[in-house]
Amino acid sequence: MSKRFKGKICVYCATPVASETGDHVLAREFVRAVFRSQIPQVPACRQCNKNKADLEHYLTAVLLFGGRHADAATNLETEGPRRFAKNQKLGRQLAKGRARLWTREPSGLVVNALTLPIDGEKIEKLVEFMARGLMSPLESRPWARLLCGRTDSYVERRGPIPKIRENECQGPRQG
Repeated sequence: MSKRFKGKICVYCATPVASETGDHVLAREFVRAVFRSQIPQVPACRQCNKNKADLEHYLTAVLLFGGRHADAATNLETEGPRRFAKNQKLGRQLAKGRARLWTREPSGLVVNALTLPIDGEKIEKLVEFMARGLMSPLESRPWARLLCGRTDSYVERRGPIPKIRENECQGPRQG
């Protein structure tokens, strides 16, 4: 494990000196392989890291069914069996709760769509984890300066960048 994350405050549960590992704020499976090295990491305790990983696994499996692009069917056929092999219980739950629904596309075309029982609380909890990771102290996430339009010249002129307070980052700023 990297010393960079060991013994820090867990950004998810705020337990002091609890972090044992670095956690990718966005699951690697949500990002193309060529960009995975750019995913921000934050200190996390073992339990929060595991809880978040479980939620990420759930969402990566469920999202396969929501694709509406040209490769969606291929993705479901190739990725589905692999992902559900890891969680057969989830596969059974989704299969049991699936249904068909007639729906109108934006073009006006009426299509027969698949519906699945999705656990909104799990998705909400994952989004909460991700938001906490993205809003961790600014010093540990230099990429966040870009979100607020701050540049290195800000640091040179005014010293260390302060933590972002609620409602502080409301759009691009001039350096």
